[in-house]
Amino acid sequence: MLMRVFIGYWLGSCGGVCGRMFAACLVALGVSAAASGEPVRTDDAGGRGLDAPRETERFTFAVFGDSVPGASSGLSVVERAAETANQLGVRFVMTTGNMVQGDTSAGAWAERVGEYRRAMSALSSPWYPVAGPLDYAIRSLDDGARAAAYRDQFGPMYYAFDSGWVGVFVLSSGMLEAGHAGRERQLRWFEAELAGSDAEQVFVFVHEPMWRRDAEAWSGVHEILRADGRPTRVISGGTRYSRDDGPVNNVRYYSVAMTGAFAAGTHGYASSHSITLVDVTRRGHRLAVVPYDATASGDLFLSADADAVGALSGTGWASVEGFVQAGAEHGDGAGFEVVLENPTEKRFAFEIETMAPDGWALTRDGVSGRIEPGQTLRLPVLAESPALTGTRPSVEVVVTARYPVAGGGTQPVIRRLPVPVRPRGAEEAAGAKRGENGALALDGNGAVRVDLGATPWRMTAECWVKSDRPEGSAVLISRFASEMGFGVTWSRPGGVLPAGVLGTDRGVTRAVLAEPPEWGVWTHVALTYDGRVARLFVDGQLGAESEAAGDLLHAEMPLYIGAEPNGLGDPVSQFVGLIDEVRVSSVVRYEGAFTPERVFDADERTLLLLHFDTPLLGAHPDDSGRGNHGWQVGRVRIERAER
Repeated sequence: MLMRVFIGYWLGSCGGVCGRMFAACLVALGVSAAASGEPVRTDDAGGRGLDAPRETERFTFAVFGDSVPGASSGLSVVERAAETANQLGVRFVMTTGNMVQGDTSAGAWAERVGEYRRAMSALSSPWYPVAGPLDYAIRSLDDGARAAAYRDQFGPMYYAFDSGWVGVFVLSSGMLEAGHAGRERQLRWFEAELAGSDAEQVFVFVHEPMWRRDAEAWSGVHEILRADGRPTRVISGGTRYSRDDGPVNNVRYYSVAMTGAFAAGTHGYASSHSITLVDVTRRGHRLAVVPYDATASGDLFLSADADAVGALSGTGWASVEGFVQAGAEHGDGAGFEVVLENPTEKRFAFEIETMAPDGWALTRDGVSGRIEPGQTLRLPVLAESPALTGTRPSVEVVVTARYPVAGGGTQPVIRRLPVPVRPRGAEEAAGAKRGENGALALDGNGAVRVDLGATPWRMTAECWVKSDRPEGSAVLISRFASEMGFGVTWSRPGGVLPAGVLGTDRGVTRAVLAEPPEWGVWTHVALTYDGRVARLFVDGQLGAESEAAGDLLHAEMPLYIGAEPNGLGDPVSQFVGLIDEVRVSSVVRYEGAFTPERVFDADERTLLLLHFDTPLLGAHPDDSGRGNHGWQVGRVRIERAER
């Protein structure tokens, strides 16, 4: 009988003090320097082969965190991280997924793969990837083709290899989700592979920290590890900060910080980018976090700090109440308040900067101070406005919190708050003109922007639309970005039909038409969400219904009519045709067949109502009574149209 003796312990795991996020989208992924040794073991075959590293008595390996979402400038972070890994002499490098910015065409995806390969080609040690959901989100391909493309470029979705006395197991978090067809196969493979391993220590890599986000789905993996009994470290990406979640039974859980990604616009640049070093001996292992461009040790970023910074990132601790106004002539610009609330248990410093175009005068700028736990501060700002020029004035407040963390230093959390701008006289011009109807005419080079602050958990987004058969991407109404928000798409490349899309805490859900609408005629389209199921109605008839989802998440992005926001909030996927009578409501207005009204009325649940009958100085007045006026972006005109 084979007797195993496992001597292992965790020696000081360090999480880095994460700081500013790079507005950086790491756009590509690839596997660099060839490894030597036996091929990795997998039954997920058919793709690029991976070899295990050479065996040595003691070694260090490095872990790179998420590289996307962000912008291509983040490649410089990865290139410098690869140099740091070389200087430290690591045996191999693990990447924790989300390395390629997906949701794009196959051609663009392949280009991004090449870009990332070049960034990682400086590595002198082998690289082993973990699959993240963005890494194979290729438009126009089905799930099977996407997975095949990933395997062809990066290797199997899950696999294992040995490095001396250490067993390394890479799992696919996507395939571990409840209901996935490959879940049971992967679990059986993992259990058998683990049982057959003589490793003294076990490392498991997965993209999503499922023990926090989907404990039920993760429980099958944890039970296998618990029953095995060997000292195990599970490491994930999928988070903004280094985070040590501590041990459970014989398993210790840890998440690494980002290496190049941009955390949704809520953070500053650079200091959060890091790599995690794992120094392994027969007695156990140590974790240390170093900046991506240096070899300095990091201090533990405690779960309490991570939760506090997450609370600042995910709540309205900084907001704007009120608005500024402008008209045809220079004059009083009204005013607003910057409202700060501290939901944490620590006092932190803050800075406020106001930004406005030339000609505007704001009474408060360059303000700094400290806010106590539980305290609310209200800082009034008065404005003087120049004459409107026909475009939306961008008035903005940038608020930075500097949260003190246990490891020393501070973690900046940044909120950019657009200030609503109301044209004088908009309320009088907002109503529908029953005798003379206007419609928004778009040629693919313009849209209407609305800074809609409301975040409903139930909703209806609807409009009337008329266009010829579309090509490429075209969107009617959208505040969908970074897998949050909602949108009504008119078409996608590859002949994808109109659809409603929503981002929820259980993932993205879609309701896609099975048959195209009649092109070239006025059509009413409505997307509803009741907190569980999305429904898409066409001319009053239910056209599509989504699978069950969760709570609606909202992106801090503008809403566009005739486009959708990209990661920077700029309009893309612009529509060609006519759009009329846009209404967004905080209620489910339709549950069964109905006869759509040609002209909508506002009620207490109306968040936005644009008739497009009377444009005013570059604005399109909102008839909801909430002042959510639309502003033209690019080439926009109003065309007289029948009701």
